[in-house]
Amino acid sequence: MKIYLKSLPVIMLLIVGSLFQACNNDRSNSANKSERSVKSNIRGNNYAIVWDWKTDNEYLVKDYIKLISSEMSSLWVNNVIENVYYKSDTVNDLGYLPNITFFINAESEEDVEQILNNLVLVKKGLAGYSIFPVGTRWLGRKHQKVISNGLTRSYVAVWKSKLIDTEKDRRIIQAQADTILQLWKEGIIENVYFDVSDTRQQNNVTDFVFFINTNSKSEAERICNNLPFSVNEMATFKIFDVGYFWLGEHNK
Repeated sequence: MKIYLKSLPVIMLLIVGSLFQACNNDRSNSANKSERSVKSNIRGNNYAIVWDWKTDNEYLVKDYIKLISSEMSSLWVNNVIENVYYKSDTVNDLGYLPNITFFINAESEEDVEQILNNLVLVKKGLAGYSIFPVGTRWLGRKHQKVISNGLTRSYVAVWKSKLIDTEKDRRIIQAQADTILQLWKEGIIENVYFDVSDTRQQNNVTDFVFFINTNSKSEAERICNNLPFSVNEMATFKIFDVGYFWLGEHNK
């Protein structure tokens, strides 16, 4: 299943600018690549990939598990995929084999499909995938801060904003950016992606996404409900449980 997204509305361009300015004003000197605050230019496109198993034959999957792991590791080492989350504590048709979510960087959706279709998971009909174009990653992961907070689950918040552009809304946008930045500093949210490309034509799913580190889905929903965009009814969101953070960026 493929889900296509449209161009980002003006309101999100404004919040991107607000986040960019806020991060520049607060940029640290940390050399840790996982804590880079902002990518200052837009080059490649990022796509969220969500997998679903197509077989209920656990033994067939286990026959290929080493090759599956090798292929995924190679993509990660070569910086093709990043920010991998896994959910393995829910029993499915394949026992406790994990469900995986990750991001892939490519020039186009066709390139993404070519990469994924060459994986044994797809070639052997073991799993299918959904592609969600998400644009550019603006905030990464405050790894040490997240660790110091203690192990929690991760939930992805998928947002759709409204096209409202008044002076009042600009103040709300700034408040939203400030709140997101503070939550990121505290290690509560991470891996914030914005679709800032004018090439998207049909965005009926999302304008931006981020991940929330909490102990429960209800807690993640509470955080989102308290954001200025929610309080002022300028955006809606959906929450999905993705389990636990696994791999970030590979440092060559």
